[in-house]
Amino acid sequence: MAAPPLPAAPKSREPGFVLTSGYGAATFLGALGTDAFLPAMVAIAHAFDADLGRIQFAVAAFFFGGALGQAIIGPLADRFGRRPVLLTGIALYSLTALSAMWAADITVLILLRGLQGAAGSSGRIVIRAIIRDLYAREVAARVLSYITVIGTCIPIFGPMISAQLIIHFDWHAVFLFMALFSAGIWLLLWHYVDESLGEKNLHAIRPMTMLINFVEIARNRMFLVYALLAVGGPLGLSAFLSASSAILIGQRGLDPDTFSFYFSMVMASNAVAAFVNARLIAHFGFAPMLAGGVMICAIAGVTELTLALSGVTSTWAIIGPMMAYMVGMAFVQSPAQVGALVPFASRAGAASSLIGIMQGLLSTVSSVLVGLAPKVSAAPMAAVTAFAGVSVLLIYVFAARKFEAEDH
Repeated sequence: MAAPPLPAAPKSREPGFVLTSGYGAATFLGALGTDAFLPAMVAIAHAFDADLGRIQFAVAAFFFGGALGQAIIGPLADRFGRRPVLLTGIALYSLTALSAMWAADITVLILLRGLQGAAGSSGRIVIRAIIRDLYAREVAARVLSYITVIGTCIPIFGPMISAQLIIHFDWHAVFLFMALFSAGIWLLLWHYVDESLGEKNLHAIRPMTMLINFVEIARNRMFLVYALLAVGGPLGLSAFLSASSAILIGQRGLDPDTFSFYFSMVMASNAVAAFVNARLIAHFGFAPMLAGGVMICAIAGVTELTLALSGVTSTWAIIGPMMAYMVGMAFVQSPAQVGALVPFASRAGAASSLIGIMQGLLSTVSSVLVGLAPKVSAAPMAAVTAFAGVSVLLIYVFAARKFEAEDH
């Protein structure tokens, strides 16, 4: 049986540019927390006299904190409303960034990064719930794509800004930049965002209710299939985030400025593809973009692994396949996220949280595996990326296509 359509949206028009920009920036605060951190990893390792493998655990801690935070953020948004939870999370993100500037040692920094990851996840979770509150499926997928286009400017320019801050100041300035940027986003959303939740779920944060909700949501086959598609793609990205700085700066000797240029090219490919996806969804619909995206992810991931195992170690052997992978991921993400939320209305926050928990835990595992590799090389990163790409293709072929057939 086909899933019931979303209820009619309370607002017929898509959000304006300023509000969409705020949504995008809030959604990608987590990306800022990782991407702006990457050019600083070598400098932080030198400052704390730690090896790069241990610094990579600061990335894993950020992902893990995000996974834990998302376990409660969605239910909180269902209980108290989208607006207060969103604003509180962004404020905490800013405060933890300021605190990280004064970390006494690497252990304290790793703990603060975990807290920052938990706070930063609020934007991604709550914005998804807001979009689910307001728009029907095709429109919601298009709006999420436009949010991705704008939000991806953060991972494009964030590393560039971070690299310049390191060159002219030191790594402390990177965390100050995160704090000030998130404070600006807080002011923008405080002014523009209205409450979108029609009826609050008064029982949403009761422990047993949360557990029951998560179990019921996870048992929904449509949710599970689309959620796995939504979290499978970022698994490859998390491997790249964890290893790219150590490989390109620590091993290949690129300076932070050059690294940030290459990194921004990877993120720009995602932004351009997200814009194309938003336009094409309006003409071709949900399914063709999803199908094309999973195929691109699989081909790009396998290509990257083949190059790594063949001993091709140039910078472009890493960056080129990753750019293609990010194109495929852009085509997959918004349809998959919306598809996972379709069966839910009053529990959209909890469903969005569960997607985030899955993504955070998988990203943590990916980062830890890359960090535990006996030596810094492209092979572990490429293996995770290939596994992610092939997995989303298989999930689509053997599960998601059945839902698309039922809709037609």
